[in-house]
Amino acid sequence: MARTARKKSSSNFYHIMIRGVNKQDIFHDDQDRRYFIHVLRKILENDETELIIYCLMRNHVHLLIHSRDPGAFFKRVASAYVYYFNRKYKRVGHLFQDRFKSEPVDDERYLLTVFRYILRNPEAAGICRTNEYPWSGCGEIEGQKDICTLDLLLRLVGTGRELKAFVLSDNEDECMDLEEKDRPDDREAAELIKRIAQIEKPEYLRRFRGEKRDEIIRRLLLAGGTPRQLSEAA
Repeated sequence: MARTARKKSSSNFYHIMIRGVNKQDIFHDDQDRRYFIHVLRKILENDETELIIYCLMRNHVHLLIHSRDPGAFFKRVASAYVYYFNRKYKRVGHLFQDRFKSEPVDDERYLLTVFRYILRNPEAAGICRTNEYPWSGCGEIEGQKDICTLDLLLRLVGTGRELKAFVLSDNEDECMDLEEKDRPDDREAAELIKRIAQIEKPEYLRRFRGEKRDEIIRRLLLAGGTPRQLSEAA
C-alpha cells in the first residue's frame, strides 16, 4: 500500500516528532542528549533549515522547524545520531521509526501553540516544571542563544520576558495530528503514574483524594494517558 503523502506547509513551518522504533529509548544518558544537540547544531550550520524550538524526551524528540525540505533535514539528523548511538552501544539496525511524524504550521496563532506545546512536554509528563527542564530550548528564551531562531516569535509576542510568560501560562494546547497517535502504552502509563504521584506502585493512586488526585489525573491525561489506564490504576 502506498504511503499517504505528507501535508505541505504554505509557510514552510513544520512540527516534527521523531520517535524511537517500537517506542524504545533514544537517549540513555546526558551524553546522548548533548550529542543530539551537537548534531542539530552542526547540520543547521550548513542547511537552510531554521530550528525554532526543540525538546528532547526519553524516547522521542519534538522539533519546530522552518524548512523547504523537512524530510532531507530529518534524514541528515537521524543518520548522524544513529551512527553515534549504534557505535556507542555496539548495536546495529534502526533506532528511529522509519517515518517521522509531522504537521504543517500555517498560521501565527498555531505557531505559538506548537511552540508552547513543545516546551511544556516535560511538565505535561510530570518530569519537572517547564523552565527547569535542561533538554529543551526554553533557556534560549532568556538569552542563552544557541541553536534556536526566535526572531519571529519575539516579534509576535514582544520581549523575551513576555515570551517566557506566554510559555508558562496555563493553557489547554493540543497538537492533535501528533498527539492522538502518540499515546503511552500501559507500561509507560504505569511509569507516568508512579513518577507524577511519587509512589512505588500505580495502584497506590487509590490512596489519594480530592485536589491531589485530580491534579495527578489531569497531568496523566495531558501526557496522553487514557481513562482506561487511570481506571485500572485507581
